[in-house]
Amino acid sequence: MTILEVVFAITILLIGAGFVAQSNAVTFKYRAQSTEYKQMLFYVAGQMDAAIAKQTVSESIYMPFKSYDDFTTTDVTVEDDYLEKVKVEMSIPGGRSIVLYSYRLK
Repeated sequence: MTILEVVFAITILLIGAGFVAQSNAVTFKYRAQSTEYKQMLFYVAGQMDAAIAKQTVSESIYMPFKSYDDFTTTDVTVEDDYLEKVKVEMSIPGGRSIVLYSYRLK
């Protein structure tokens, strides 16, 4: 083997290692976003339960939930005289938002 062949082999090896490292970094980035989205969905579902039961939810002391915005419930006019629409929306800065709708008795 000549020195040129060795240089080519090492170059190809380093390029391959770079692609593997880059794909791992992207995978971990999206895995963290997916985990955070699941936590938000779980938190919003709890707030939806509280809103349907007409209870207040105190501010969370847990770290992942501190960065979430407070939920808002809005009553939208519905044709039914016995139901009101409840909307719970949550978002984090720079991330996706989650919006859940449900109905409760007036």
